Amino acid sequence: MQHLNYFSFNILKVITLIIISALFYCNIIYATPRYVDKNANGLNNGTSWTNAWKSFSVINWSLIQPGDVIYISGGSDSTVYAETLYPDCKGTAANWVTITTGKYSPSPSGHSGK
Repeated sequence: MQHLNYFSFNILKVITLIIISALFYCNIIYATPRYVDKNANGLNNGTSWTNAWKSFSVINWSLIQPGDVIYISGGSDSTVYAETLYPDCKGTAANWVTITTGKYSPSPSGHSGK
């Protein structure tokens, strides 16, 4: 009987791990990447490196939702932003808003500098 309880407990742990993993991966799948690149030459709407917001002051914070990731381009070597970033967004305990460097973006080529 003790073996049955041990087996049931392990099955419960595996099922719990699968559920937690699924929730984590769903957050990654539905997170929206946003981009800041002072050298962008597109629509300046943050949807891609080409259409990136050109400065911190023009980021449309109303678009940022829990789970989103904002990538800031470092250029191919180093890009200097002479302004302060004032985030105006809120994540949740389970779905943070992440602001990180371009080297961690889905397409870091040309944006992974310092």
